[in-house]
Amino acid sequence: MTVTKAAYCSVVRTVDAKELRKKEKIKNKGWKTFYRFQMHERKEEEQDELLRKFEEDKRRVDEMKKRRGRLRVSCDPTVELK
Repeated sequence: MTVTKAAYCSVVRTVDAKELRKKEKIKNKGWKTFYRFQMHERKEEEQDELLRKFEEDKRRVDEMKKRRGRLRVSCDPTVELK
């Protein structure tokens, strides 16, 4: 099979199209924080989200600790279970 100009052009075009989409994605990301106040708001929102997730994880860990304390399983047959 020989490589023709049309086949080469189509491959190049698809590669160019992928690169163009990547560039447009990067370009569009920048518009979300065009103004300084938008950057501050976004950072505050991200920080609030992290704090919310931290509190939720902390609550979940406390619940797991409480559950762990209730059940004691021993493999030693001489020890009585409570």
